[in-house]
Amino acid sequence: MNLEDRVESCRTRAAAWLDSMVLEPGRPERVRFSSFHDPDRWPGMLLPAAYDAIHCRILLGSWRPEDSARAVDYLNGFQDADGAYRLPGMRPDSVYKGPDPERTREYVDLHATNYAWGAVRSLGGRERFRPAFLDRHLTPEGFAEWTSRRDWDDPWMEGNLVVNLGSFIVSWAEDGDVRAAACLPELFAWLDGIQDEATGFWGTRMESRRDILEAMAGAMHTYHLYYRTGREPRHLDRIAEHCISLARDELRPVTSACLDVDIVDVLANVHRLGLRRKEIEGILEEKLELLLDFQNPDGGFPDERGGILRFDGWVGGYWEPQGRSNCFATWFRCAAVAVASCILFPHTASTWKFRDTVGIGYYRNDRKAL
Repeated sequence: MNLEDRVESCRTRAAAWLDSMVLEPGRPERVRFSSFHDPDRWPGMLLPAAYDAIHCRILLGSWRPEDSARAVDYLNGFQDADGAYRLPGMRPDSVYKGPDPERTREYVDLHATNYAWGAVRSLGGRERFRPAFLDRHLTPEGFAEWTSRRDWDDPWMEGNLVVNLGSFIVSWAEDGDVRAAACLPELFAWLDGIQDEATGFWGTRMESRRDILEAMAGAMHTYHLYYRTGREPRHLDRIAEHCISLARDELRPVTSACLDVDIVDVLANVHRLGLRRKEIEGILEEKLELLLDFQNPDGGFPDERGGILRFDGWVGGYWEPQGRSNCFATWFRCAAVAVASCILFPHTASTWKFRDTVGIGYYRNDRKAL
């Protein structure tokens, strides 16, 4: 079986695995996170399971439009009155992303809300409540205060925070929100002003290869804001150089679902923008073969083979053994397969439907040369 045919087989098998996670016949939005997940004991995981599965099904082309309205209502059932989508049972004392409790809560709320809200938008729906918990950041003073609190010693986490807030700013500006539109130039002026010229990433420490790898992972998210608004990230040649080096060394084998989609996404967009195309095609072909080899026999994908998997930040909550197929890894790895396929098999690009909002799973299919 050639590589293109293997991709098609991967799509079919992944869609079938998602079917096997459905809790009620005819309700593809109501899924378990994995075969290990007990939804009665851990109802909170029904939210990430739902948005992961919905994003993945839309990407694969296995989502039925007639199921969309009900799925929107289901996702919106997890939304609180302040507009945040939250996991039932996730208590403040069980989450941790650093010593600052406010930063931890901000991270968890933005993380779940952008993915759930993004799924609602991709389904053609609208959220039940405006995410008003973000409105305080849309004033000049509020936005300046938010940017001043960023900790660029942790660029991977900050990249997630930036893209998750930025996704709302970009989408609301597109919707005609005057305050969000006024934030856009401030957002990019701030990002351009603190971008590291030597790497094209963001971060205050670039002393080791691990520092550079983590900065790449954070930057990948931030670049999506540029792509969505028709901007080209600055220092693209430096981005290409460092990402190609990482892809040939630390990220050459299959690693985590997050890092693999990050490096594939950055390289595919460097290629799309016209740089080092032959090199990148060779790297993506090798990576794609390894990703397809990593698919489990049941058709889903694991995050990693060993250790424990937790929902990001929920350190005192749900966990399961690594190695099992789960909705998060299946979506992220299918997204990596899809993005690589758009470069290697451009005639198939229109068969993938990427998410409509900024974040993991967003990809522009247009091809542009410098």
